[in-house]
Amino acid sequence: GEYNKTLLEGLDFAMAEIGKRGMAAVLCLTNFWEWSGGMMNRLFYATGQYMDMNDPAHPWPAFPDAVSAFYSNEQAKQGYYDYVCAIVGRVNTVTGKPYAEDPAIMAWQHCNEPRPGGTEAGVEAALPHYYDWIDTTAALIRELDPHHLVSLGHEGTQGANGREDVVVRAHANVDYMTAHIWPLNWGWVDGKDLAGTWDGGKTRVADYLATAVRLADAAGKPLAFEEFGFPRDGE
Repeated sequence: GEYNKTLLEGLDFAMAEIGKRGMAAVLCLTNFWEWSGGMMNRLFYATGQYMDMNDPAHPWPAFPDAVSAFYSNEQAKQGYYDYVCAIVGRVNTVTGKPYAEDPAIMAWQHCNEPRPGGTEAGVEAALPHYYDWIDTTAALIRELDPHHLVSLGHEGTQGANGREDVVVRAHANVDYMTAHIWPLNWGWVDGKDLAGTWDGGKTRVADYLATAVRLADAAGKPLAFEEFGFPRDGE
């Protein structure tokens, strides 16, 4: 519940500079992955339990199943909602402009890559809480700021155990859909043998793009491909 004043003033400065350049930012409000704290840290504050994604004692997909406990933990979620209120309701100390009125913001984003779990059983258990968290957060952001877009920050089917129904439902109450593409991380290409794995990787990426477009069209939503990570130079 204690926020770093210096870092928030740094964000204010960054937003002021973005505005000077006629640019617009998507401000992400937490992270599913542990490298910036995010949901796992909030679970730790609430329960004292912590898991590192790279811990060999908890091989994949133990980590996403563990993080998905966030969606049903009231204390962890309340800490997140408090933070949403603090950031979305913030007044920029550099410009004096409320964030809710700043044209340098294109959209608020719930989270970087929020998954409902890792195993099928984990996903099924988390889904009702996952959807509720998405809808509650969207409503809270719009209550604080009716002027900007709301987005989820989802990867697409890769972040939903391949389930298209989860992707569509997750975006029901946000303004646009998102997708992220990481062919190396997902094992679609070999960074040490790009020439030998290029054709197969290219086909899978093309299919992933097409699926994301098809789902967005069916949902009547705009679509942003926010990330594309690809190896080069032998990694």
